[in-house]
Amino acid sequence: MNAQTWSGAHWRVISIDTPSLGNRSYVVITRDGAVAIDPPRDIDRVEALLSEHGVDLDLVVETHRHADYISGGLVLSQEHGVRYLVPAGDPEPAFRYLAAVPGEFVGGAGLQLRPIHTPGHTPHHMSYALSAEGKDVAVFTGGSMLYGAVGRTDLVSPDLTVPLAHDQWHSVRGLGVDLDPSVQVMPTHGFGSFCSATPTTGEAQTSTIGQEREVNPALTQDEETFVATMLAGYDTFPSYYARTPGANAAGPQAIDLHDTPTLTLEQVKTALDEDDTWVIDVRDKDEFIAAHLKGSVSFPLGTGLGVYFPWVAPEDARIVLLAASEADVVEARRDLARVGYDDVAGAYVGSVGELEQIGDIVSFTPRTFPDLAARLEEQADTDVVDLRRIGEWEEEHLAVATHVPLETLDVAASSVPDGAWVHCASGMRSVMGASILESRGIGVELIQDDYGAVADTALQRVVRD
Repeated sequence: MNAQTWSGAHWRVISIDTPSLGNRSYVVITRDGAVAIDPPRDIDRVEALLSEHGVDLDLVVETHRHADYISGGLVLSQEHGVRYLVPAGDPEPAFRYLAAVPGEFVGGAGLQLRPIHTPGHTPHHMSYALSAEGKDVAVFTGGSMLYGAVGRTDLVSPDLTVPLAHDQWHSVRGLGVDLDPSVQVMPTHGFGSFCSATPTTGEAQTSTIGQEREVNPALTQDEETFVATMLAGYDTFPSYYARTPGANAAGPQAIDLHDTPTLTLEQVKTALDEDDTWVIDVRDKDEFIAAHLKGSVSFPLGTGLGVYFPWVAPEDARIVLLAASEADVVEARRDLARVGYDDVAGAYVGSVGELEQIGDIVSFTPRTFPDLAARLEEQADTDVVDLRRIGEWEEEHLAVATHVPLETLDVAASSVPDGAWVHCASGMRSVMGASILESRGIGVELIQDDYGAVADTALQRVVRD
């Protein structure tokens, strides 16, 4: 994802991209000020844009109570003393805000925003049409209309999944019919986020209402086909999504990304022996494979730490970081704060070689699917564990494999036999899973291979009809 810019005669919209979460925030800039839409938790990125363009913030806007990240909107609005435009509804915000009312224009930075009630992703969801020079020029669609897709409807509750799917069809269809084809579509989700109901349109970085009329399923399918197709495509989503909307409604507090206590080697050694502490190596997975402190777990910066860690670990996990630089510690704190882990017990900054003073430095030997095929020919009872999500497993899996999704390993590690071969789809999740298992005293063989390579082996597969 690269930051995008859209411009008119007297306005400019700049995206703030968070690739690890697959999300975008937006800042509208005019000569009269700026408006921030769905701002990230790490608001220093918004502040940098305001400073770069020499403008004052005039309004902060939310499309909904997000499930995949903690918003920085409340803190941003408080620090600048500006209005905070938020949809009312469950979970009801516990702070003062300006309620978004459908059809009631709200001025900001010399422009006009028109709230449009677009239930579907959540019941309270609002989109906002941006008017400039007397016409609509853009629409901020949050988790409603995405690029060639829509936001999923199963995040609120099982009872609402189907009704919200029908609402989503009507909402997205309404945007597509009522707005001019030239209007730029600016969603928050849909760039890899698990909030998307289906994959978005390729590598699309921009779109218009006219383009969406051609490709968006809500605009190309009838209601029943749309709902049935969307519901059939749902897979699991990160467990932390259940608590994040409530945290956003409660009012997230300011964070300091630079206050991480520095730990000594002895303190790291003590942490390794504590059952409730996760000693996390945030380096790249290939570096971890080559050499790491035994007992530490691999959750690399970005998606690994920012999505999969909160999916696997308990909400109250005590966290110790192992990093190669102070800058990496700050980035780790950024990843964690975005998903609600504000407190970190401390960090050790240094080389893997230094950690040898307190424990064993070990490595994994990367295996491939051809290696697995050869192993099974020699030893047919070799255990194979598939760490992918249930939807991936149901689509296709190895006949010899046992399914233990990565996100269940915190409680299911004991079900994995010592010596098992573990795999995922590309090799990223298998490293995380292997590290968790190793930290629990379970030795495994790590497959670092694309699942597509299975087709070139004699490995038997179970494929969904």
